[in-house]
Amino acid sequence: MDFLRFLVRRLLAIPVTLLVITAALYAVIMLAPPEERAMLYLPPRTRSTMPALIAENHLQQIIEENGLDEPYLQQYWRWLSRLLRGDWGYSPVANDDVLNALLERTPVTAELTLYAVLLLVPLGLIGGVIAGWRPHSRADNSFRLAAFT
Repeated sequence: MDFLRFLVRRLLAIPVTLLVITAALYAVIMLAPPEERAMLYLPPRTRSTMPALIAENHLQQIIEENGLDEPYLQQYWRWLSRLLRGDWGYSPVANDDVLNALLERTPVTAELTLYAVLLLVPLGLIGGVIAGWRPHSRADNSFRLAAFT
């Protein structure tokens, strides 16, 4: 019964933790002025080539369209509700929706992770056996240093 109670507490803590983390990250992003955040909506190549007057008018339009000048809680609530509905926004770098860009890159990331695990788990097991076999030796200290870094 104790394990079940522990598990329920941990599962109930997940949404709270995610909410606190996203609110903190969003607050850090909000430290930048609206003009700087509006630059993120532009494709990378047009950021430096756009004339200043056109850029200022275009940035103001982006700020108004996306509500970047609204209060923090209002912007955060809008972002969070869109995220929960599956609208993760648009990435000008990928020139696609963020969710599509992430899903497109997920198989490659999983493959890289698999190769790293297949390489490092056997090395870690061998190092652990050697370190356990001869405690406080140079090999033990070396493997411990490698494990901590």
